[in-house]
Parts: sequence; structure tokens; C-alpha cells
Amino acid sequence: MQTIQISSATGTPPFDFSICDYTNTYCYSVATGISVFPITVDIPVLLEGASSILIVITDSNACTEFIPYSCPSQTPTQTPTPTPTPSSVITDCSCITFDNVTGSSTHQYFYTDCDGVSQVGDIDVNLILYFCGKDPSSDSPEVIISITSLCVDGNCPSPTQTPTPTNTVTPTNTPTISLTPTNTPTISLTPTNTPTISLTPTNTPTISLTPSITPSSSPLPPTKAFLFIEPYTGSSDIGSWMYSSLGSGFYGFTNGTQPTQVQSTFDIELNTYVDFSGWTTGLFPTIINQDVPQITGGFDSYGNPIIAYNFKTTMVPANTVLSGKSWFTWMIPTGQTNGLYQNKIDYSTSSPAILTTVNTESTIYSYYFTYTGNTIPKTTYRVYTTYPSTNFELLNSTDIYFRGNTVT
Repeated sequence: MQTIQISSATGTPPFDFSICDYTNTYCYSVATGISVFPITVDIPVLLEGASSILIVITDSNACTEFIPYSCPSQTPTQTPTPTPTPSSVITDCSCITFDNVTGSSTHQYFYTDCDGVSQVGDIDVNLILYFCGKDPSSDSPEVIISITSLCVDGNCPSPTQTPTPTNTVTPTNTPTISLTPTNTPTISLTPTNTPTISLTPTNTPTISLTPSITPSSSPLPPTKAFLFIEPYTGSSDIGSWMYSSLGSGFYGFTNGTQPTQVQSTFDIELNTYVDFSGWTTGLFPTIINQDVPQITGGFDSYGNPIIAYNFKTTMVPANTVLSGKSWFTWMIPTGQTNGLYQNKIDYSTSSPAILTTVNTESTIYSYYFTYTGNTIPKTTYRVYTTYPSTNFELLNSTDIYFRGNTVT
């Protein structure tokens, strides 16, 4: 529990004390009828971890004084034990996958290794390469890039291969299947990486086996960017969820907090944030998704140019949030921005043709999280918003438009 010692107050005693978030939107009474100093008060649970708060002092004549207070940095009280142990994890050095299985030709790949040295190489068709480093990119969108777990002792564990089945299980009441010998493709089975073929009976007795089998054991990353809308009317709901799940740290943007700037903790906090049931039960607005084009050219449905790795123009209809302001936050798979940062986003509250460009917050997008739940597709994301700058703290009385502007 964080505490503040108040040594004096100006005015006519007795005094009442409240603590509010820095926007003076949410206030909590912490002491009343005080005439003797000093006193020690507890910072309200939902404001613990905030970088700054307001101390509000009201005297017996109803005169009010607002005192800004900067909170000291706190170490989270519930620091999870990562696996592997922190001593063997290289900070900001992660497992990178370059996937050219579905490509049409050889391409180049680029990344920075754990020693800070830039690396470049070629990746052939039907090949997947694994490295340990950061800031991956490629000269072609055909190469699918993903970033997974942190490296261990400078190494990235090999991906788990699909095991070769040892037994064929015949389900109960399996219909007799007749395979037509003509035009049946010959399937060559490689003993080290045997693809699993599932035969689905249809209404006809002849089943055709498709010879084209992708050897990759992982699904392709999602091609969407996701917009989360966190309304101030639900701040207590998201705050209570984060507090009950983690105990302290990030309680949602509407409670005056941002994710912890420690990679392992950031990952846990954002997984918990996205797991909040309000995104899917109707308590909060439905998550909006948008395409992230991989090739430059043409115009989107609002007449704006399509630029590779920048999500298309997206509209949030007026009154999606019925009252009050909300924080708007984009979560974009790292593979869809070609391993780059979406450091500029356009927005407007009037017209998709009149957009304002703003910088997203680097202390948030510098970190990533690998989502493991079911709210959005499972992959690695970066988070883009303007917090604590209030550009994306918006009232939804009119249509709101967003568009990716620049990746670097």
C-alpha cells in the first residue's frame, strides 16, 4: 500500500482530504475533519501505480486547494517468476521467425543480433529460418515475420515439430471409404516431418486427397489491426479486473495508468488487459478490426492512399460510446508492420479526408506482448496509443476516423 504524509494545510480547519487522478475525473475521500498535523493517508488502490495524482484539500469554509503530487516509482508487489529465470534472459532479444514457405522466390531478410550487430541474408522458397535478435524486416511482404519468446542464453529454442503418428485410430461407426484409384495423387512422406492428413467423409464414397500440404506447423499470423475502446464509464470495471488479477501496476488508461516498462511484466499486464470479458460481452464497445496492407498502391474505401504496413482508414460510428470520453488504443501484430513501429497515426473527428497526424507513445510501443488467450488471434503485438498525451482520449458524439500514417 502506498502512503502520503501531509504536514500542513492552508485555510480554516477542520480539513477534508481527497485523492484524485491527474484529470480530476475520479476522486476518493481519504480523511475528514482533520485539525492536527502531520497525517498519513493511503493512496486509493485504483490510483496505485499512477505517475501523478492530485491531493484535494477542502477547509471548513468550502475553499478547495489542488496540489499535484508525483508518485515515486514502485516495484510491482507481485512480480511473476518468468521461465526461464531472468538471469539467463537477454533483455530486448527475442526469437524471430522468417517464413518463406508460401513465397514465390528467394528474398532477403534483415535483423539485429543480440550483440547489436546488423545481419542480412537470403531465404529461399519453402524455408523457415529462426534467429535470436530484434528489429526483423524483409525486402518482400511474402516473407512472414513473427517474434515470440525472449531468448535464453543467446539462443532461441527450436520450434516443436508435429510428431509422426504411430497409430491410426479408427473411430466408432467409421463408414467404409472407397478410394478411387484414378487421378489419386501420390503423396511422398518425409519421415522427419510427416504432415498429418485428415480425411473427412462426405456424402459420396470417393474421397480426394489434396497433395498440396504446407509443411509449417504454425498458422499464419493474423492480417488485422485491432482497435480497443476503453470508456471512462467503465473505468471501475477494468480497474477492478486488473487489480483482482494482478494486484498492482496497470489498471487501464481510464484510471490514469500505463503498462509497466519492464518487458516480462508488460507481457503479463497486456495479456490480462485483453482477457477482460467486457470486450466480448457488450460491457465495452466491440473490438474493431482493420486490414493492414502489405503492398503499396490504390486507395481505400474512404479515398485515402493504401500504404504498405499501415492500416487502412477505419471509422468508429458516432455514439458507439453513448456518453463521456474513451481512450482509443490500437494493437497490431508485429508481422503486419514488417517488424517496424507504427509511430504515426492519423485521426479525425469530422471527416476521413481531413486527418491530423500524431505520434504514438514510444514508452508503450517499445514493448510487445505475445497473446495467449481467445479475445484476439494468438500472435505477438505492439500497442499504439498517445497516452499520456490526450490526442486519443476522445468524445464519440461524432464519427471518428483513424488511419496508419508511418512505420519506422
